[in-house]
Amino acid sequence: METKEELFIYKNGEVVLSNEGMAKLILQYKGCGRNSELSKLLITIQKKVASLKEDSLCSDVIDACIMTF
Repeated sequence: METKEELFIYKNGEVVLSNEGMAKLILQYKGCGRNSELSKLLITIQKKVASLKEDSLCSDVIDACIMTF
């Protein structure tokens, strides 16, 4: 059986990172030791999407991290 990784999804009329996409992003930044940049990026993303979706970015990040372990 072939599995397909979905990094982006179409949700509420917007193209957004999936939990898997968020997990990959986090792992790549952390793997390169770019934790400070990752924090800044997540804050920027949260500010831009906070008014667009009801779910918080924090819960998406937690879900993404859990899925990677």
